[in-house]
Amino acid sequence: MIPYFRLPPLRVLGQPIEPFTWFVAAGILVCFLLMQRRVRAVGLHEPTSAAGFLWLAVGGLFGAHALEVLAYYPERLWERGPLTLLALWEGLSSFGGFIGGALGLYLFCRRYGVWMLVYGDALMFGLAPGWAVARAGCFVSHDHPGVASSFVLAVAYPDGPRHNLGFYEMLWSLVIAAVLHLLPRRRRFVGFYTALVLCLYAPARFLLDFLRTADRRYLGLTAAQYLCWVMVAIAAVLIVRGRERGTNERGTNEA
Repeated sequence: MIPYFRLPPLRVLGQPIEPFTWFVAAGILVCFLLMQRRVRAVGLHEPTSAAGFLWLAVGGLFGAHALEVLAYYPERLWERGPLTLLALWEGLSSFGGFIGGALGLYLFCRRYGVWMLVYGDALMFGLAPGWAVARAGCFVSHDHPGVASSFVLAVAYPDGPRHNLGFYEMLWSLVIAAVLHLLPRRRRFVGFYTALVLCLYAPARFLLDFLRTADRRYLGLTAAQYLCWVMVAIAAVLIVRGRERGTNERGTNEA
């Protein structure tokens, strides 16, 4: 069983910054660096990728908080008004980050005439390990406690051993990252890696959410569990269209 522990906040200019914030920032940096490495490897345009990532990161942060409020704490809108959607420090939803990030990248690609899926596939090589780092922040902050359990990987919380869902997602993200990097290197259709990550992440997240204790539920399921089905549907569309299109990662027709 894993012992319960807490990391102290680090001070910057006299202000305490919680470990979760540092891990999220580190996760974003890891995601960016590994995405850029993949961009170079497949011959894409690095400045375009960097600019698109900025739009993605901003959209992801705002989307993460917006869904946190709308799906789990809608009463805040009535109590504080719409400006509460901008209070990013009051909580983040992972699926809101996915939605907001995808929307930010879509708007960037639409504005500059870039094929989103080509860069989306490169993003997956940074997203999985970056997500593992960010979820490590959830683990050390213990902000996703699950049901009581004597499982060997449970955490000994002060009120008794429980699943730590941030820890489990961190481990599964590392598995996804390993799968991506261990796949045989050959040309694949555009959207393949995006679909692969969606197919690997969604079922695991769907099952893990049954262990959550604090999330608001709708007809027995969390908001994230419904969105997992959306992920799988998107992956199916990407696979069907990608196989029909038969293009490589640079977005050009295969010989």
